Amino acid sequence: MLHFISNFLNERSFQVKINVHISQKFVLGYGVPQGSPLSILFFQAAINNISDSITHPVKFIMFADDTNIYIKGKNVKSITHLLQDCLSKWCYHAGFILSP
Repeated sequence: MLHFISNFLNERSFQVKINVHISQKFVLGYGVPQGSPLSILFFQAAINNISDSITHPVKFIMFADDTNIYIKGKNVKSITHLLQDCLSKWCYHAGFILSP
């Protein structure tokens, strides 16, 4: 099973086709394949511990593969910093790398 999962997630590549033109191959460094039925299961397993990292006053809502973290406050700069700090800590502990 581990071999199957490793093959599913590693050494993936893709090409872009526009009309009759096909691009060179691009290698994906990380992430789950978008659109695969297995991707949602792997993603949900990976974010299952998010509740351990998000603490008051930051809150979160999850539905399927959508997750929203939020906070109520008056100072945009301070709440943005709190949200970013919370998300960064969780990503670090979960081994996630966010796309820019």
